[in-house]
Amino acid sequence: MELLRLIIENFLGYRSADIDCTLFNSVLIIAQGTTDARESNGAGKSSLFKAIEYVLFGQHEAKTLDELVRWGTDLAKV
Repeated sequence: MELLRLIIENFLGYRSADIDCTLFNSVLIIAQGTTDARESNGAGKSSLFKAIEYVLFGQHEAKTLDELVRWGTDLAKV
């Protein structure tokens, strides 16, 4: 299976994201705080992988599906 595009709306911390995977052959997702390279900045790196896991395999770590929907919204799409 080849992931061609990832479109996310109101999933976990993401309001919206549209990633065209045909634009690259491989990717490294990194982010860091400004003071300590060992600290995550909470930019949503793990949420991207959780979205892929959910859409491809229907699996998630949340207790309920409502926990995957961004706070303050009623519907999420991946």
